[in-house]
Amino acid sequence: MLAGGLVAANLLLIGLNLAKHDLVTLSFGSSDETEAVAGAATDAGIDPTASTVAVIPAADDTDGTTAGAESADDGGADEQASPTTASSVPTTIDDWPGGRGPVPDGPAEARLAVVATDGSMQLTGSAPDWATVTKIVQYAGEKLPGGPDAVDNQLTWHPDASSSTQWGDVVMPDAVTFDVGSAELDLASTGGLDVAAQVLTEHPSVFAIVIGHADNRGDDTVNAELAAQRAGVVVDYLITRGVVPGQIVVASAGEDDPAASNATEEGRALNRRTEIQFKNLLTPEGRR
Repeated sequence: MLAGGLVAANLLLIGLNLAKHDLVTLSFGSSDETEAVAGAATDAGIDPTASTVAVIPAADDTDGTTAGAESADDGGADEQASPTTASSVPTTIDDWPGGRGPVPDGPAEARLAVVATDGSMQLTGSAPDWATVTKIVQYAGEKLPGGPDAVDNQLTWHPDASSSTQWGDVVMPDAVTFDVGSAELDLASTGGLDVAAQVLTEHPSVFAIVIGHADNRGDDTVNAELAAQRAGVVVDYLITRGVVPGQIVVASAGEDDPAASNATEEGRALNRRTEIQFKNLLTPEGRR
């Protein structure tokens, strides 16, 4: 697993190599380090809308030791509600999950936005008032192919929640999954990638971190390479759909950030995936 300093060093290397269009591999092993990539990219002055590319592509040919790694072991709110056009979003404060009831026990919950492969988005966490919720739903509706109707608002009220409408990551956790030891896309299962491509091509201020994952069978170093290849083929696919390469940063988490337990085949199948994190998605158009 790479430390935060090494992540920053890799990003600096990207900055030095962009003019040459060199390809740089970002490889790290935890969701915390995934967060570090975005912050370090900004600190390094990398422009996500630039025409240059800092990605790891799928290898043109593999020697078998990489592609087969996983198979090695066989195994306080406003009184007046703001209107919204979304049929799936509450239109009055009384219908808002959590409503205006008593002050909740415990701290405000962090906000999380998860995009499904069908293009819908679920919002969870806490907001302090209905005006904040309305703005967040509006921003989501501006970016999602399905508009406001694609937003499933599960935000709850908490007086201590931040009134900021700025978000961190918006995650599509299982954009696409892969067979054991494979980095080949199943073209019948690319619906989530098509949604991601539409979001990115229609909104140049949005960019994405594409993160490859593997299950825990086989050598961890080789699995990190396999996960990188999976991220690379996803990038190749997005580019064929018109995404500007400079909107994409690629990383490999290898086997170190599983979405499910590796104790079962079902769990391992979920872990052989590529995740997409969107930056600037829940931000008003024209602001970054």
